Amino acid sequence: MSSWSLAGDVMVTSSVLSSIRTALRGGHEVKDMNCENCNCHPEPAGVLPEVLTLSEAAALLRVKDHTMYYLLEHGLLKARRVGKEYRFTRTALLAWLDGNKDDAA
Repeated sequence: MSSWSLAGDVMVTSSVLSSIRTALRGGHEVKDMNCENCNCHPEPAGVLPEVLTLSEAAALLRVKDHTMYYLLEHGLLKARRVGKEYRFTRTALLAWLDGNKDDAA
């Protein structure tokens, strides 16, 4: 005999809920959203990671990508080059924005 649960306005079996959970969480069964063994759970909406791409850094500063290139070329911002791309740290960008040159490494 299978157990039934209320999911919204629909009654479903626990095996159906398990299948839905599996599909929503990257194809493997996870009991909660704090899965530390995978990289399939996206950051919550509006949360940026610590290391940013140029486009993410531009979005954080609310400027266009070409403005970021200008700031880099003129030595106003610092970034690491990884292959052909730039990477920024969110902490350094926010420190730079606050005018704190010591922390904006």
